[in-house]
Amino acid sequence: MKKILLFSLLIFSIGLHSQKAVQKGRKPALLANDTVVVRLQKTLDSSVHVQQQFDSADINTEFRNSFDSIIQLQKEQKARQKKAAMVRIGIGVALLIVLFIGLMRRRKGK
Repeated sequence: MKKILLFSLLIFSIGLHSQKAVQKGRKPALLANDTVVVRLQKTLDSSVHVQQQFDSADINTEFRNSFDSIIQLQKEQKARQKKAAMVRIGIGVALLIVLFIGLMRRRKGK
């Protein structure tokens, strides 16, 4: 009799302390409301989208600034080259004139 009572008490205590059956379709308490999850996901997506827009705008601005500065440097270099070419042409013309004058003097001297 004692064994039957002990066995029934053991079965009864196991039944009381066991985990409750999980009901199908039930969600955890933190994510019970779908609208909360949707709002959180939208907020996260919008913040990431805004950050990407700021990053791409900064990159575009830096690209335009560097591109403009490169074009400006190229224009300055072309202007320097043009000025140097004009100086060389001027020196060449001056030396040609000096040569022409020197040859004219030789002819007059003979």
